[in-house]
Amino acid sequence: MAKTAHMILADLARQLREQYIDRQPDVELCRRELDEICEKFRLDHRSNHALVYSMEEILGALAGLEDVRQEYQFFMGLQMGLELAGLDIFQEFV
Repeated sequence: MAKTAHMILADLARQLREQYIDRQPDVELCRRELDEICEKFRLDHRSNHALVYSMEEILGALAGLEDVRQEYQFFMGLQMGLELAGLDIFQEFV
């Protein structure tokens, strides 16, 4: 199926947004902290494979939920920006 211009721009915007967000110092710090906590959990509970597997499933589901939420927030912000760009809010000041 051929991608429409809208789909291509949406994909590009998503990639650029993710790259920008991932490079922010506070996001990198949080990601490192999460990775350290997860690794400690895996080491502390390495003999309980069912528990580690269940925790991995929970983390995966949370990550998926956050991805979906971010997509909706991003597109809602984009839509609001497009709609606001069509308003002539400075007309009374000219």
